[in-house]
Amino acid sequence: MNHATGHAALENGRRRLGADELAGLVSQERTWLASLAGGDARHALLADNGIGWAVADLALHAARAVNVPLPGYFTPAQVEHALATVGVDVILTDDAPRVLDRHDGWRVLRASPASGLVALGRSSPAATRPSLPAGTTKVTFTSGSTGTPKGVCLGADAIESVARSLAGVIAPLGVTRHLCLLPLATLLDELAALVAAPLAGLLAAVHRGWRPPPTLRFVAVGGAAVSPELLAEARRRGVPAFEGYGLSECASVVALSAPQALRPGSVGRVLPHARVRVDAHGELHVRGAVMLGYLGAGGAEALPDGEVATGDLGRIDADGFVYVEGRAKNMLITSLGRNVSPEWVERELLAQPAIGQALVFGDARPWLFALLVPSGAAVTAAELTAAVAQANRGLPEYAQVRRWQMAPAPFSVADGSLTANGRPRRDVLLARHAALLDAAYAEPLAS
Repeated sequence: MNHATGHAALENGRRRLGADELAGLVSQERTWLASLAGGDARHALLADNGIGWAVADLALHAARAVNVPLPGYFTPAQVEHALATVGVDVILTDDAPRVLDRHDGWRVLRASPASGLVALGRSSPAATRPSLPAGTTKVTFTSGSTGTPKGVCLGADAIESVARSLAGVIAPLGVTRHLCLLPLATLLDELAALVAAPLAGLLAAVHRGWRPPPTLRFVAVGGAAVSPELLAEARRRGVPAFEGYGLSECASVVALSAPQALRPGSVGRVLPHARVRVDAHGELHVRGAVMLGYLGAGGAEALPDGEVATGDLGRIDADGFVYVEGRAKNMLITSLGRNVSPEWVERELLAQPAIGQALVFGDARPWLFALLVPSGAAVTAAELTAAVAQANRGLPEYAQVRRWQMAPAPFSVADGSLTANGRPRRDVLLARHAALLDAAYAEPLAS
């Protein structure tokens, strides 16, 4: 997305749309969609990043039609779950065989002259449709920690409110172009065309000799905790990386750091559209531009009191900066009664260049143990030992890793140990490596 001199455009490397041409295509797409299946149709968008995806999404948003963006990495079972729980009437896709070969009851309707996407339809009587909260225009499916994605129902007003907040934060930076690195079906990239990339991957490229272009102004990092040291190193090396915080239930971003509002260890100030409080247990709660409810097999589950309990532990300082300290459900309580957020310790481990992946255990145990994956094939055990020692220097004694072992294999989406957005499935990994952990704790620590 290009915003130079107020003249917005879309580019895909082969084609460039000026603002007027884009508006014309969106209007044409909106008219075509209305003629295709009527104003109350529910749509799914299953396509690769491109101008077609953007045109279709903007048209659906302008029409306030129900739109379900489906990530390309969803399995057939996850796609079928999303289609069924929303009651989708029309699929817009650039890969019709993917749907026709794996899902029953769909047929080709026709191709759009504006977006170029192919529309697929099926019979779906209104009486059998799952109910959606009033005002739902987008259902975004989270990957979650299980194999079944959960549908989050959002309204157009909430989406636009978050977009305005983001625009206000970015405006002082003079950003003129946004590069989409994630699938557009990911809410953040779809919402604001912000750069959202894995920081470790950027830094690895820097270490290999890549140099960021001097025009790079802002890299938004989120999805998991990031060490302040890693962020600082990125900025020293020319990658202007800033951490943010959000969740699908809150239409993506809730807080965001920026050069004009930066505090190490914080995910930034709360954006203007949102209000955040911390309850007596340390859990963050969010109001403003939140979801309308979850979508389940029996229809929508209403959101009580218009407030999202995030499940994240954190605090807010006197200046309004938010600090996220881990997931409440992941909190470890050692056998000595100390509460430790594993994400906190893992963040310190992952700040070390030698460590590519880390998972910390220690619930009901006297000390912490870590499974580590080296950042490269050339990393030695001695280098990992030194990396753990360095990480421990930034941790209090009760949160230090006393023993570690190299994981038998990297954690991955393919083997079920990571969610689709890269978060560890802790229960899966704990069960998978139970014998390894028992053996590690059975051996006394060296005195």
